Amino acid sequence: MYFISDRALNGYGDVKDIDLWYIRKTDEGWSEPISAGKAINSEKDEFYISLSNTGTIYFASNVHTSDENKWDFDIYYSKPEDGKFQVPVNMGDSINTKYFECDAFISPDETYIIFCSSRPDGYGQGDLYISFKNKKNAWTKAKNMGEVINTETHEFCPFVTKDEKYLFYTSNEDIYWIDAKIIDNLRKKY
Repeated sequence: MYFISDRALNGYGDVKDIDLWYIRKTDEGWSEPISAGKAINSEKDEFYISLSNTGTIYFASNVHTSDENKWDFDIYYSKPEDGKFQVPVNMGDSINTKYFECDAFISPDETYIIFCSSRPDGYGQGDLYISFKNKKNAWTKAKNMGEVINTETHEFCPFVTKDEKYLFYTSNEDIYWIDAKIIDNLRKKY
């Protein structure tokens, strides 16, 4: 199970920036928390993890921002190799902008990604955007998911159920859901 924490890397001492952690289920119960490692965790914040079927993790980080722009998060991914996560890769300008991008949900087969962004073309404080992989295996330019989901408040934390029937997300300090067919409808527009 993956989670975020501001605990010290050794598990003791003063709190620090937010990092990615995980625990393993064993025959005896849950393991002690394990840091996702130095390749992933920086001196800045990393949070909101989404996992693909291949074990690739997608997450947000402000590792490349100045202290003045500490809320300028981008979305990254990291593939596991020999039991360790590799150096994260920035998802590029199809997904990331100079604005806030975070809370990524990657489809298990990595064919689409839904995330929150605070772009000026949105409906409110933060909207949900979607991007699809095209026939060349490249990400399409992310598009706003529209006013069916997005409002003048902040929409974030998207999650599609394993059976791919429902899209859950947070809005106006509450949890909402919508038929996940909206994803296929948006895919047809690309």
